Amino acid sequence: MAQILTSIALYETLQRHGKSEEKAYKIVSEEMWKFLDPSGMQKLAGKSFFLPLMKKIVPFGFKKGSGTGWRYTWHRDDPKNEFHFECNECIYQKILKRRGLLKLGAMCCQADIINYGNLPYTDFIRTKTLCREGDLCDFRFVRHDTDAGNGWERTKSV
Repeated sequence: MAQILTSIALYETLQRHGKSEEKAYKIVSEEMWKFLDPSGMQKLAGKSFFLPLMKKIVPFGFKKGSGTGWRYTWHRDDPKNEFHFECNECIYQKILKRRGLLKLGAMCCQADIINYGNLPYTDFIRTKTLCREGDLCDFRFVRHDTDAGNGWERTKSV
């Protein structure tokens, strides 16, 4: 929550001080993304137990840590090489839509692509998000026997 409130404040303040909307967005997104470090997730994804671990840890962590304003649908019947779930309610989307700032929510969605979009042996697939006016955010991870480029092509997620 602190991240989204800080982003709103910075985005609006930059514009009040003469930055264009595009320039303010660029500054805020670059500052947000600067703090992302996907290297830990990438190391973990290189391990054979990555997807089974994700299937257990992610639902547990979201149940304990997401808080008010979030709702997920978990799919427990995925094949062993897949894990998918949906976010049906997003607090960022609720706050930002009221302010006409869904663009900032899409910036948060891009953070997922930075974190998950280049995992070894794993394709992160997302076709829609609430902050990009979809009816939900879909998250799908597909584990491959080889790394990208060796028999499969990475999906371009949104």
